[in-house]
Amino acid sequence: MLGDGGASGGAVSNRVGPTPGAGPTSSVDATSSVGATTDAASTSFPAAKYRIVLIGVDHARASPATAATSARPWQLPDGVVVNVDGPMVGGLITSRASVEAGDLLAAEHSISGLVPFVAAAAPGAVIVPLAVRPNAAPADVRALAAALDIDDPSTRVVAAVDFAHGLSVAETAANGRTAVAVLAALDVDAVGRWDDAYADGRGALQLAMELAERAGATSWTTLAVTDASALTGWAGGGVTGYVVGCWGERAAGGALLRYP
Repeated sequence: MLGDGGASGGAVSNRVGPTPGAGPTSSVDATSSVGATTDAASTSFPAAKYRIVLIGVDHARASPATAATSARPWQLPDGVVVNVDGPMVGGLITSRASVEAGDLLAAEHSISGLVPFVAAAAPGAVIVPLAVRPNAAPADVRALAAALDIDDPSTRVVAAVDFAHGLSVAETAANGRTAVAVLAALDVDAVGRWDDAYADGRGALQLAMELAERAGATSWTTLAVTDASALTGWAGGGVTGYVVGCWGERAAGGALLRYP
């Protein structure tokens, strides 16, 4: 779980057209070239060491489907290009589990604000960007989870969701503790009963939890629980809460496996 990218969404473009510099690099395993197009199924994409399913929030609730995605590569300000997993994105669009909406993603900070961090943390990785409607029906979220093939060991799932919104520091801390308990229990139904006092991107969070269950997660590790009052320049008032952590498996002896 991560914060949803704040106001940094304007720094990244998501566009269609020739992609200078998007050819093979030392961090890419294959040597196929990239053609930027909205038809992901007919495009040749390089094989990458990692595939990152990047789950964010459709804050505007503008997607006509459960989630918006795009087959377009991402152009970062420093010239780095982040490619998508064309076959997976194309399959999601074909199955109607998601819809091509590159302009929506480019304006959605919970996706565009995180792409540069993914590029820095996993150079050469391809992404599957998904902006999920906050009010997505549970059955639709489960269908989207089922359409995502995350069995490949190179796949990682990152969800960028803010938690408590507009509450006092004390209320935010209390709701953060509740959120951690729900995350640890993988209680998807509890998230469906939440409002913005607990998390804004309930659909995105439910998708991440469904995927964790499908991956066989048996444990939750909390890395941080904090809120906006800890940020430099906070001037008082209601805050946003943040929970950072990961799901994983327990080794046979009961010790937590290292998170890669």
